[in-house]
Amino acid sequence: MTTSVPRVKLAHEVAKKLCEDIACRRWDSELPPERELCRTYVVSRRTLREALQMLFARDIIARQARRPPRIVRRKFSWEGVRTQTVAILSAFPLDLAEPEALRILQTVAARLQSQDIAVRFIVGAGYYSTGFRRLQKLVEGNRIDCWVIHRCPPAMQTFLGTGGYPVVLLGSTSDSPGLSLPCVDMDRHAAAYHAAGKLMQAGYRRICLFVPDENVFGDLACRRGFEEACDRCETSGTLSSEIITYRDEPTTIRKAVERIMRKSPASSERTGIIITRVRPSLMLLTHILSMGIRVPQHVGVLSTDWTPLFAYLSPSMAGYQVPYEQVARCLTGHILAVTHGETLRTPQQYLIPEYKAGTTCM
Repeated sequence: MTTSVPRVKLAHEVAKKLCEDIACRRWDSELPPERELCRTYVVSRRTLREALQMLFARDIIARQARRPPRIVRRKFSWEGVRTQTVAILSAFPLDLAEPEALRILQTVAARLQSQDIAVRFIVGAGYYSTGFRRLQKLVEGNRIDCWVIHRCPPAMQTFLGTGGYPVVLLGSTSDSPGLSLPCVDMDRHAAAYHAAGKLMQAGYRRICLFVPDENVFGDLACRRGFEEACDRCETSGTLSSEIITYRDEPTTIRKAVERIMRKSPASSERTGIIITRVRPSLMLLTHILSMGIRVPQHVGVLSTDWTPLFAYLSPSMAGYQVPYEQVARCLTGHILAVTHGETLRTPQQYLIPEYKAGTTCM
């Protein structure tokens, strides 16, 4: 049975060989083109680029516009070099995270490890607690080159931002003035705005937004997008809208759904519901169906998140998605820039989502 060499090890070996050839003055002032280097070291272009990234990070070579990398220094000892480390922090185990968030973080971890960067996963709700003493002890007691925070609440963002810690968020930043932590997220304002407009276009005259009370991960952006869309039509008096906050618990979601259905003034008035996050979307839809309410004839449902699991529901859930590969690619770029002390051109990157059709909305 044959076994393949892991790419992280192969890229590391190519980087060491490049250093040796640079020290021996195999090339004058710059490296050859990538195609020639791939033939020389018998590796793919992807592996070569991972090796070159290791040399960029150690200031052995430098980038040049439309030219091969320039050689900066020739003497470099690869032995004893400290491995750069990225820590991914979550309030709960990642297997309990939203499916797409888990896929994003796993993909990012694999890409970082392929570039000779160590990745640590740290879990603990206590780090998210008010006061952040445990968090301060954690970040100051560990030599981490970049912290990746999943679902970072506004108060925690303020603590990290004012402390000047190297941070990248998977999610949206707070609206606090002067606070601009690097982040990557779906444009949730655009998703909620489009969802409200789509429900109105389908003839739903009563529109509700279900949003968690945590105010994280783009919840505030969803609120703004929903309110802006509804303000355009409410002046005519033909539309009513409401925002319902809930705790992410099945019982709370069920009670909120029942309360909304009881408040409907007429059975002929069709209600459209927009809900954020994957698990609450599943809970809301199944409970509406268990109440004997027809979807989408009487109630239309849209989720501002989407997972391939939605296609297996009956009726299938409609929602919004940015492919996880695109989010992972952008997030990896942000992390590498912060890890290497580079300046980000666009620290807050919000990706336009794609509408995924389903039968929960006409």
